Amino acid sequence: MHKKRVPTGLRWFFFVIGIGQMIATGIYLKAYIAGGTILNEGLSALMFFLLGLFFTLMYGENKRAPEDKGS
Repeated sequence: MHKKRVPTGLRWFFFVIGIGQMIATGIYLKAYIAGGTILNEGLSALMFFLLGLFFTLMYGENKRAPEDKGS
């Protein structure tokens, strides 16, 4: 079955969003360490980390697999 590929520009866009969310995670963690509450900065840091990780890992998910040159 042939899988439909995601356009390259869209893949790069989601990768950049993922990196931006990782930066936001660091900002929220710094605010939490400086004396924030777990409900405000802690949960926001966790949410941004999970979304950033998802977008960053999905960047390479739609690459074409090498063709099997066997028999």
